[in-house]
Amino acid sequence: MKSTRFLILFCGIAVVLGKKPRSGTFKCVHGVLYRENECNLCYCDRNQMLLCTSMACASHDDPKYIRCNVGTTWDRKCNQCWCTKGGGTICTAYQCDPKNLKAKKIS
Repeated sequence: MKSTRFLILFCGIAVVLGKKPRSGTFKCVHGVLYRENECNLCYCDRNQMLLCTSMACASHDDPKYIRCNVGTTWDRKCNQCWCTKGGGTICTAYQCDPKNLKAKKIS
């Protein structure tokens, strides 16, 4: 039940801001939550393997997420996003403080 509420909360906070492309390679960090293509929640295991839920979301196959320029990175509110080969868009999944858009870890 708690995990369902958790997923619903995260599905409701995905808002797109302007992209500021930069160059960068995604590195999976253990203990950080990520969101894949504005859909599935992901985390990194101790071996730096990205593990994601497998929800069926309309955005999962959206070309704007899966046809991004591999190797670019940008900010979306308080989160950082990367375009990855084979995975599309991966963003950190921090809950942003609406007053100053700073990341706030979710416990």
